[in-house]
Amino acid sequence: MLENIPFREPFSLKDSVSCRRFQVCSRSLCSMPGAAVTLLAFDAGEGVSAEEYSGDTLYTVLDGACRVGDIELTAGKSIVFPAGELHSVTCTEQFRIMQITAGKGETTMKLIDHIPHKEVISLKDQIDYEPGQVASMTLTNQPQIGMTLFAFDEGTKIASHAAPGDAMPTVLEGEAEITISGEAHIVKAGESIVMPAGEPHSLRALTRFKMLLVLVKQ
Repeated sequence: MLENIPFREPFSLKDSVSCRRFQVCSRSLCSMPGAAVTLLAFDAGEGVSAEEYSGDTLYTVLDGACRVGDIELTAGKSIVFPAGELHSVTCTEQFRIMQITAGKGETTMKLIDHIPHKEVISLKDQIDYEPGQVASMTLTNQPQIGMTLFAFDEGTKIASHAAPGDAMPTVLEGEAEITISGEAHIVKAGESIVMPAGEPHSLRALTRFKMLLVLVKQ
């Protein structure tokens, strides 16, 4: 389940971890055998030496710029590295990043699907708006973690429901009204909110908006 971040109120992921001189700071939001979500902040010149993970790993730069493996990333850009492949994270300037590792399985499996691997992408550009509709694209649906991209046309909504785990939508563009247990919150581009497991919640598009939903299951 998710931890170390506010529940039921909008917040900024990049402001949830601090850059410190000569340091790499991290904040674990979830750590389980089949799921890990971590925020990392690097001072200029700091890095993490080459490592490999048991699941496919999605990196999204929250601010600044860095290099993942041999690939340059700037704020708002993402990249997926396959399970079992060594890669490092380095930088020449301060930056913050979100790292999500999904699943635990054979390295031949695509645990994060429907988006390119080892290619710089913008998550919001991976899904298109559909007039009068809510569009979604499942990136992974593992026993302990799920990730889905959504595109809501203005005025569309998802009716009240409850999820089997903590759900964290991060708005990629636009503005949404997210209601949790009867309390409405306005969530804008660059902001996130945690909808606790089992609590009823609904979503309504105040403008066209896109989001990445991370669901951490019990």
